[in-house]
Amino acid sequence: MSEFLAGLDRNMVVEGDVSAILPFGVFVALDGAPGPVAALVRIPQISWERIDHPGDVLAVGDRVRALVLHVDLEREQVSLSIRALLPEPPPREKTGSEVLLEMQVEALRRKLLES
Repeated sequence: MSEFLAGLDRNMVVEGDVSAILPFGVFVALDGAPGPVAALVRIPQISWERIDHPGDVLAVGDRVRALVLHVDLEREQVSLSIRALLPEPPPREKTGSEVLLEMQVEALRRKLLES
C-alpha cells in the first residue's frame, strides 16, 4: 500500500469508483490500489455549485476523475478534488441587494478613513 501511495503526487489525475457516501464527502476506490485506500473528496471539492449532500450528485459505483490534493503516507489517506477538473462557471451577476450592500460598506469605509 505504501508503494502505491508514494507513487501518487500532488496535482496528479486519478480515477476510481465512489465506494461510500457520507454527509461530509465521498470515498473513492482508486484504480490500481492494492487494497482499500482512504481517498476522500470533501463536499466542497465535489462541485463548483453548492450541494447539501454528496448523495444529491453522486451515487455509490459512480466513476469519477479527480485531482490529488494531498497524500498522507503515515495515515495512508488521500485528499481529492473532482471540482478542480471541472470548468469554472462564469461569475454570476450581483443582485440589487448585493450591489446596495457593497455601496453601503464602501461609504462606511470611506467615512471611517476620513475620521
